[in-house]
Amino acid sequence: MAAEEQSLLASSLRDLKVRLASRELRGFARQQGFGEDVRKWRATLSEVMDLLVDAEEKQNIKGKDDVKIWLSELTHLAYDLDDVLDDLEYELLRRKKSQEGVQERSTSWSEQIQSLRSRIEEITGRFEEIEDDGKYVLKLQANPSMRCTTTSVRPPTTSSVVKSDVVGRDKDVEAILKLLPKTAEKELEECKERIMRETVGSSSLTTLTLSEISSLTCLPEEFFKYLVALEELTIYSCNELTHLWNNDATLKDLGRLRSLKIYGCGKFRSFFPTGEAELSCGSLHLLTSSQDSAVNGCEILECFPATGLPSSLKKLVIFDCESLWCLPDGVMQRNNKSMETEADGECCLEGLIISGCPSLESFPTGVLPATLRTLWISNCPELESISGRESISGYNFPRNAASSLESIYFNKYPSLKSLPKCLGSSTQLTNLADLTIWNCEGIEWFPEEGLSSLNLRRLGIDGCKNLKSLPNNIQNLTSLEYLVIHCCPSLEWIPPQKGGLPHNLRVLEIYHCERLEESLDWSHHLHTHSALTSLFIEGEFREVVSVLDDDSRLLPLPPPSLNLLRIAGLRNLERISSSRGLNSLRHLKIGDCPMLQNLPNQGILPSLLELYIWGCPLLKPKCLEEEGGEYSSHLSLIPRVSILDSW
Repeated sequence: MAAEEQSLLASSLRDLKVRLASRELRGFARQQGFGEDVRKWRATLSEVMDLLVDAEEKQNIKGKDDVKIWLSELTHLAYDLDDVLDDLEYELLRRKKSQEGVQERSTSWSEQIQSLRSRIEEITGRFEEIEDDGKYVLKLQANPSMRCTTTSVRPPTTSSVVKSDVVGRDKDVEAILKLLPKTAEKELEECKERIMRETVGSSSLTTLTLSEISSLTCLPEEFFKYLVALEELTIYSCNELTHLWNNDATLKDLGRLRSLKIYGCGKFRSFFPTGEAELSCGSLHLLTSSQDSAVNGCEILECFPATGLPSSLKKLVIFDCESLWCLPDGVMQRNNKSMETEADGECCLEGLIISGCPSLESFPTGVLPATLRTLWISNCPELESISGRESISGYNFPRNAASSLESIYFNKYPSLKSLPKCLGSSTQLTNLADLTIWNCEGIEWFPEEGLSSLNLRRLGIDGCKNLKSLPNNIQNLTSLEYLVIHCCPSLEWIPPQKGGLPHNLRVLEIYHCERLEESLDWSHHLHTHSALTSLFIEGEFREVVSVLDDDSRLLPLPPPSLNLLRIAGLRNLERISSSRGLNSLRHLKIGDCPMLQNLPNQGILPSLLELYIWGCPLLKPKCLEEEGGEYSSHLSLIPRVSILDSW
């Protein structure tokens, strides 16, 4: 892990900690029944952050590949937790707007909460596993220096200027804090030049956040004359803001602006003033230093300026812009020189994240840029083409298009019928490491030639009800370490004669896949996977009455390297027959197995660090000391034991 990635992970963990400390979030979590999970996340996150310094120092030592893997798993967990917190925070915002009389979305929260609960449960389990592995397996030493707090990436909503977000000379900061709150109730357009000069100081301010200025409709030209050093501008919850600039001339004073973010401005319609017939005037591309832009919660924003985005832009994030019907040309790379306009430059976009844009129908003309590393599309039900309008006429990706892609995430994308051609073998996506497909009901098959990236490390599939097969060449994906399959009822396992699963697989999760519950041959070969450390199996499996037994239909023999085993939902499971081959097991989790009566007949495993049992009414009395349970003396030797009636 490079130094830049280390810093990014540390910063991400600190930001997550700040978000988890939100009183509103914790109260909402308690109302929804997972307040205890949020409490555990906060506590465990602090413990894990203490281990981070030691882990980053040890990862480059020869023979410490397991530390690199631990850091990689922690990074993926941070991504997943960030996604869940986004969902929770959005629901909080939606409820506030509902109380203010704003119409709610048609999507029901009660429908989302069921899926969210399983994700919360998974994250809680992964947090516990990562903490225990760091402390007891890798023997990482705690260093509390990582616990220092930082300003949340989502600015607070209690003042006009966030003190820790203003960077400049001390006297500049003092002047801003003294003067802006006094003028917050006034139209900024009416502010005198002296106030502006004293407010922003002598051209030294580099970071500025404006929050909840109710009368702000546009940023006045005078405001920017003293912001020539400004690098980061964030505008948050300015409910009357309709546009940012009145003309292109204003942008000439912002030659250093690298980051522009607009959050929760419900009347924000465009970047420049517009009329009904001219929705996209202005020259946003004049911000030649811009690298990071985000627009979040601007419900009536319809489009970006027609001149496109700055060619310097590296990351674009668009969340919950319900009226947005088209993307700016700058997100795509023109393959035909004759098509380029004077404003067009070489696209260097590295991250494109689009979520909650129900009016978005297509990508602009062109191809995904060769520099793109992250592509995230979520909850865009009308979006048809991922590869631009040219693909409608049979356009094929050039060999270098999207060649740097490392992570692809598709979620709630019903129009996605098959994966784009950019994933096929013809384009050689050698850098693709993470592919996640969630709730894409239209997709049935992977490309016939399979997936082209032999460096793929993580493949996650969830809620794809019509997907019938895993990639044909999955056995050749020798770098694949994580395979997660949730709620894919039509999916059939690849038979052993086709090669089975790659043997470098470390984590395998199978949740509620009915066809895989009918044919269980796949579980009979898992003992040959010597790298497999975590195995999650959940589903009814009605014909399964035992596991870890020579006669078991499900998992007769486990992988010898198994560290975590989670079994849940097996309605007729009566016994876990043996502990043979489980010498490496540290975490055993068993839940919602109402017929289960017996743990391994050779006794409770001495290597266990954690035993977690819930929803097993016949087994519970045998585990309790006060009821004279036969397993209670063995359980007393395990550091962490939880016996619950339900999750």
